[in-house]
Amino acid sequence: MNTLIRKNILLLLLLFSFTYSVETIDTSDLSLMDKIAQMIMVRINGEFYNDEHWRKKSVVKLIQEYNIGGIITYTGSIHGTHYNINEFQDKSQIPLFVAADYERGLGQFIDGTLFPSNMAISATGNPLNSYTQGEITAKEAISIGVNMIFAPVLDINNNPNNPIINFRSYGDNAETVINFSTPFIQGIQDQGLIACGKHFPGHGDTDADSHTSLPVINKTVEELYSNELLPFKNACDINIKSIMIGHVLFPNIDKNNPATLSKKITNDILRKQWEYEGLIITDALEMGAISEITWHEEAAVRAVEAGADIILLPLNSVSAIKAIYDAVKEGRISEKRINDSFFRIIEQKERLLPIYDRSKNLIEAKSNIKIYKNKLAAQKIANESITIVKNENNLIPLNVKKYEKITHIMLSMD
Repeated sequence: MNTLIRKNILLLLLLFSFTYSVETIDTSDLSLMDKIAQMIMVRINGEFYNDEHWRKKSVVKLIQEYNIGGIITYTGSIHGTHYNINEFQDKSQIPLFVAADYERGLGQFIDGTLFPSNMAISATGNPLNSYTQGEITAKEAISIGVNMIFAPVLDINNNPNNPIINFRSYGDNAETVINFSTPFIQGIQDQGLIACGKHFPGHGDTDADSHTSLPVINKTVEELYSNELLPFKNACDINIKSIMIGHVLFPNIDKNNPATLSKKITNDILRKQWEYEGLIITDALEMGAISEITWHEEAAVRAVEAGADIILLPLNSVSAIKAIYDAVKEGRISEKRINDSFFRIIEQKERLLPIYDRSKNLIEAKSNIKIYKNKLAAQKIANESITIVKNENNLIPLNVKKYEKITHIMLSMD
């Protein structure tokens, strides 16, 4: 047998071996109700849940009786967060998505590394700092069992009266947001996790907080495509794994529905025009922008109709699941529509399989979180972000030799 033939046979054997070594999730016995439940994510926090804790009982019931697809964790401790996530994963038939709003790293909610805000990151002028932040955030997240990071914020902060985005944005123009969000996304996803760009199609040019009321952006379609939408289009082009839809009304695209409930915005732009194949996630349905305009079961149904794959934090998860199920049975939503979302969810969960077991050991988890080199990296970024906003009379840098009689320096906030 000559060398070329031998090499070709070896290559075929390697390919065959790789093909059949890929892990898969068995979904053969799942019902329509189970598939719908995979589209639901509920809240937990990092308090230590003992077996009698009411919140633990509630989440376990949703996992074991309804097969919900994921959880999102907030404040607490490393110990509690780690314990709860692993407890819930062990009880779930299908691995859970575990998300967190770690826009500034784990230190935003628990005792992990805390980074400066996105506006400070961009003030450094060095996009590599965004990659470092994403990479460290992902590594620490993996240690406690988080596999989905609801970041980066892709909104352009072009309204100085914005009460909720402001310094969470990288800047007031599309170029800055793209330049600094791109490496952050890569830093997260190079570690195997799911990044999530938010809040599509843009929450920056508002003067209202969607947590309490529905913001309205009256820009033309042309204005949105030339500015607000650019960071989201870039994120889709570089294969961000998920996009979160914002609770904002854009009357010039859809005068009747906020983006979360708008097929014209969610499905027609993301799926049809941009051919985006990742996960589409709603912002929390419990927020005032949605709860004030419709009841929560109807909101869940309309979000699915609009194109959402994952319904985040419905006010009542069980009734939301049943409402979507009834909508399918009544012919309002097709079963194919549910299957499309379900298969996207399972595809992403299978991709996460190699990292699910990397958070089992608490001691090992703690040894990877807020370690010296991570804190040093965050401090370096913070130092580089210090920016001179105004320097009247060119006093800075201060030349003490020029002012020999200086006795003290006073900083004024005027």
